[in-house]
Amino acid sequence: SGGKYLIGRYDTEQQLFRGLRGGSFNSAVTACSAFGGVHAPSAASDGNGGVVGVFNLTEALDGRSCGQIVSLPRRFTLCGAYMDELAVEPASELTALRGAHWRQENVLLPANQEVVLSGVRGNVMEVQLEFAPADTLPTVDVAVLRAENGEEATHIRCYRQRGCRNWDHFEECGGWEGTSFDTVVVLDNTESSLLPGVRCRAPETAAFFLSPKESLKLQIFLDKSLVEVFVNGRVCLSARVYPSRADSLGVSVRAKECETTLTRMDAWKYDGTAFAK
Repeated sequence: SGGKYLIGRYDTEQQLFRGLRGGSFNSAVTACSAFGGVHAPSAASDGNGGVVGVFNLTEALDGRSCGQIVSLPRRFTLCGAYMDELAVEPASELTALRGAHWRQENVLLPANQEVVLSGVRGNVMEVQLEFAPADTLPTVDVAVLRAENGEEATHIRCYRQRGCRNWDHFEECGGWEGTSFDTVVVLDNTESSLLPGVRCRAPETAAFFLSPKESLKLQIFLDKSLVEVFVNGRVCLSARVYPSRADSLGVSVRAKECETTLTRMDAWKYDGTAFAK
């Protein structure tokens, strides 16, 4: 069923770990490691209060269920008011791989219109997106590895305050009349490929609390057949994808329900090539 984690306290007198809460590193409905999920974690302390882990990612092609690759290294720490929640971010050493850089700022996203980020194209790169903080941030749909006609694309959707009520933040957010609902993020590879034999994974779905004045931040890594998404340092979603079209290289953003602003977009090539100007 894939890699799991436990958070708890270590009793030094009895030499016993007491688990308080835990979860799965796969966030699909089935939490299964098959069809492009993560499993077989390897981890070690980083010497600075964190743990760095890597995972195997399974194939999602017929007849190749045993072919696997390794995920990006992820650094895990504890966060939350009681330091009992898992935080995750890409290992800082990955910045050494950054090549050509492209930035856009203050891009207006009209309601229900897809905006293609001009010049940002590639399948081996890192993309960071930050949206304007707002109590009513709309649902955001980011498409990566997008064909020019939209026929192929991998979608990352963020639904602000569309999850269950988060009781840990109930009072600080105004009680029953407040906004103490979790934000839900989804990684969907259903439309990633037109190739026969590609087995779609149930969308990876995770929930976390994003405060009303906090910006939504996405850090997306693309590596040909691998998409990994880190969201506000709290969750990480991953999937295998197999685009068939040579032009499945684009990135677009769509704001649903109401307009918003993409305050900052940074992209780095990791393959030594340059961005189109």
